[in-house]
This record gives sequence, structure tokens and C-alpha cells, in this order.
Amino acid sequence: MLLREPVLPVQHAEAVPWRALVKLAQPTPPVLGEVPFQRRLDRKKPGANRIDLCIGGAMLALVQRAALFLILSMATVSNISVISPKLMAEEPPGPSAAPLPAQIVAAKKVFISNGGEDTWLDFDPKHDPTLTYNEFYADMKIWGKYELVSSPADSDVVFEIHLALEATAPILRLRILDPKSHIVLWPINQMAKVASRDATARKNFDEAMDTLMGSLKKLVTSSP
Repeated sequence: MLLREPVLPVQHAEAVPWRALVKLAQPTPPVLGEVPFQRRLDRKKPGANRIDLCIGGAMLALVQRAALFLILSMATVSNISVISPKLMAEEPPGPSAAPLPAQIVAAKKVFISNGGEDTWLDFDPKHDPTLTYNEFYADMKIWGKYELVSSPADSDVVFEIHLALEATAPILRLRILDPKSHIVLWPINQMAKVASRDATARKNFDEAMDTLMGSLKKLVTSSP
């Protein structure tokens, strides 16, 4: 005969209030004197604090260097602003402009002398050796300030134009002379750019001639 275990009546669990469930889900506050779990983990990492100290020290060093650089920069600017006026004040004043010879100022008639050319013929045999003289004469005629005479005896001053070669660079030399004593009253020099081709050399020559004429006009018109 089989024995059956007694069947016990099923007891239904009581419903737990929802407020109690929320309270259970909240973290339990640490007990006074107890170290939090995360801090306990950090204490187990001996290198963490050293890394934080290294990073903090490096940042502090950068800040200190930046502050020192700013201070030195301000000091340098301050010294420059203080010293520069003093140095400028100690510099001697430049001499006053010397007067232009009276013959140049009062000249009405000019004789143009051909001083010749020292260069250009070596690399261009077709070049006209009177180019410098012709160009200067034409520019003086276009300017129209002076009466161009054909004899030095009839002139107030003589303008001698010459194309020289110094240190492989062509230079236009203009000398204003006294027709009687042949003393140089005033020189004007203008260097032309060096060129290996004749077309470029001619272009540089024309630019130098224009600059020379500009210097002559400035010299004469600026005199009182």
C-alpha cells in the first residue's frame, strides 16, 4: 500500500507595498567611520596618486613659465620704451642742407657735352656709341627748362653725360661744370641694372636715364 504525503494548503504571499521596494532600491548610506567602496579601490592603486601629482606638477610648471615669460616681455617692452627716446635724444642733429651753387640756380643756357661710354660695345658691336648722349639730349630738350646752345662759351653751365663701368655695373654719370674754370659744380650718378642680353640692357638703360633726369629735376626745382 502506497503512502501519500499530506498535501498542505497553499498560502498566498502578501503583496509588498511599492514604497518599500523604492526604499530598498536606494543605496544604503555609509556608516560613520566607514570608507566608501570606490575610495577603498583607489587606495589599492599605489600609482594613482603619483600620476595625479605628476600631472598637477607639470601644469603648475607650465603656468609658472607662462607667467615668467609675460613678466619678462613686459619688462623688455618697458625698457625699450624708456631707453629708445634717450638714445634718440643723444644722437647729434644732422647738418643743414648746403646751398646749391648759384650758377646752377641762375643758369638759363646749357651746353651738353658727350662724355662717351666705357661699356656696351663689348657685347653689342651694333650699338651706337652716342646713345647716351643722344638720349640725354633728347630728354633735356623735352624738359624745356634750359636753352640748349651749341658752344660751351655761350652757356651758363655745361652738362657732361658719361656712361661708365664700375664693378661690372654700368653707371650714368652727369657732371655739371663751370664752362670757364671746368670745375665740377655738382655730380649726379645713377646705376643701371646688369643684364646679359642687349634687349634687357637697353630697357635697364632707359630706366636709369629716366631716374637720372628725375634727380636732376628735383635738384633744380628744390633750390630756393
